[in-house]
Amino acid sequence: MAELTLYPDALKTGDVSRKARAAGKMVIDKTAIDSNKDWQTAYKNVVTAVGQVYKKYGLRIDHVEKVEGARERTKYKALLQNITTADKIAKGGA
Repeated sequence: MAELTLYPDALKTGDVSRKARAAGKMVIDKTAIDSNKDWQTAYKNVVTAVGQVYKKYGLRIDHVEKVEGARERTKYKALLQNITTADKIAKGGA
């Protein structure tokens, strides 16, 4: 999402960029929800693409892959809840 915001006209080069832009578009379109299989696939594609870059440069990825799983989903859900609450408050709701 940051890449789409900061560089909307950037060329879609590199696997990480393409995957991140696709996932970012889903966030912007509000389809990045845990129950959406397409979102889960897009997110996993980003993680895989980043992992391949880490591997290419000899960085450890085994720890990252083990930690992502449920913890990442829990953090995402909490963040999404905070964003949803802030949006409701901003619109005058509770």
